[in-house]
Amino acid sequence: MTTGSGPSVGSGPSGPNGNGVETLFDVYDRQRRLRLLQVIAPLLASLVAVFLFGYGIFFVRLLLAHAMQASFVLVFINTSLIGVAYLISFIATRQARVGVASWSITGATTFAFVEVTLVQGHLQGMGTFVISQFAGFIVTTLLAGILGNRVQMWVIAAIGVLDTIATVLISPLPTGSTGLTAQQNGIAIAFLLIAEVGTAVIVLAVQQTSRATLADMQSLQTAYNYSKQLDDLKNQFISSVNHEIRNPVMAMMGYLENIAAAPSTVPRERLTLYAQRALHAAASLRRLIDSILDTRRMDQGAHDFTPEPVPLRLTFDAAIELIDPQEGKLTERDLLLHMSDQLAVMGESVRLQQVFTNLLSNAVKYSPAGSPVEVTARQVTTQTPAQRRKSPERRDWVEIRIHDHGLGVPPDQAPLLFNRFVRLPRDLASNVVGNGMGLYLCKVLIEAMGGRIWVESPGIPGEGSTFVIQLATAEAQPAHLSASPDVSGRRIPSATTA
Repeated sequence: MTTGSGPSVGSGPSGPNGNGVETLFDVYDRQRRLRLLQVIAPLLASLVAVFLFGYGIFFVRLLLAHAMQASFVLVFINTSLIGVAYLISFIATRQARVGVASWSITGATTFAFVEVTLVQGHLQGMGTFVISQFAGFIVTTLLAGILGNRVQMWVIAAIGVLDTIATVLISPLPTGSTGLTAQQNGIAIAFLLIAEVGTAVIVLAVQQTSRATLADMQSLQTAYNYSKQLDDLKNQFISSVNHEIRNPVMAMMGYLENIAAAPSTVPRERLTLYAQRALHAAASLRRLIDSILDTRRMDQGAHDFTPEPVPLRLTFDAAIELIDPQEGKLTERDLLLHMSDQLAVMGESVRLQQVFTNLLSNAVKYSPAGSPVEVTARQVTTQTPAQRRKSPERRDWVEIRIHDHGLGVPPDQAPLLFNRFVRLPRDLASNVVGNGMGLYLCKVLIEAMGGRIWVESPGIPGEGSTFVIQLATAEAQPAHLSASPDVSGRRIPSATTA
């Protein structure tokens, strides 16, 4: 029997990138925007405050002189509203609320240019002043690109383009020698529209380039951390294997030395006992070496088989019989099977049986004595992106879940479990024997059969872990296999009941 050797604990697949997980670019971009807002927000708020103070004095003088006009009141009200928006941005920046702060600044600035172009264009016509104000939308687009995200930038850019078009439609052309000709107006407006859209495209390209660069940096950082973890585990494994090899070698040498040094008066039974113990130590050493060599052979021959329908329940029953009773900590435990007798997968029975034996062995080795092991199998129709690339058409899959009640594992260590010679530091320090090859072999065999395997665990002691396997449903499977699965109980034998 080939037994599993990695711990049956860990966390599940992280899922597709972007599912609530912040990337390096997101972190960097938020910090960059916050630093800029911490400079720009108080500066703009101060400038508006100074303007309102000076304009307020002028406003009062006009009011006392009875020379107040509606346009002066409108400017004062609108500037006050912009000042309030800048103040909100300043407060949001102090609270590190980047989204609120950036929208307040860009929204208020855009509102200012929209108001000027629409009102002045309607009142004065498409003169030089109004056309020059359209250039302000280039500023607002740049501001949104620097302080906001892509959505914010495109919203602000779209507002600028729509305002330019609306102002042209509602504004009369100016008359007299001071205005631009209709042809000049058209050329200037077309140039401004191109500049507004071009600015948005350039800012987007810069953002995309920055995102790609930081994504590469994140990949390198992840690869470095992963390599460092593997290197640490490799050193720990070398120490562990050195201990496992040294013990049988030293035991074998000791017994052989006893045989060689034994006087002729030593009973034959004692010499036979020494020889048997030496052979036992040699067998332990051979099993360790064979398990390492099996990995190399499995890498080369994992795909050398013809897929066929494999009855899941029969294969699982055969795997149960191969579990070493010594691995159950000398106690029986319940094996709860939730599996239809009619479920079948496409694969190879011997390889699948080896996978089940490894995973069940792990479940009893790395969980408290007497705790149950639960196995569930059901049909699913989900496909990962990698599975869809291999087979674009929708396929049914059988999902097998093997759950134990072990210690769990820190999430940062879970991705390492399916690599060669990997055992967790906690398990290397325990008295559980293993060489870190079982889970790697499971991964090789399952992927050779066109499936995938991963582990899910919250990393909390007592809640255990769940190994999940997905394999394609056998094509010859009858249509009624989606019925409710059979629920039955089995016993994993102890050393005394095997």
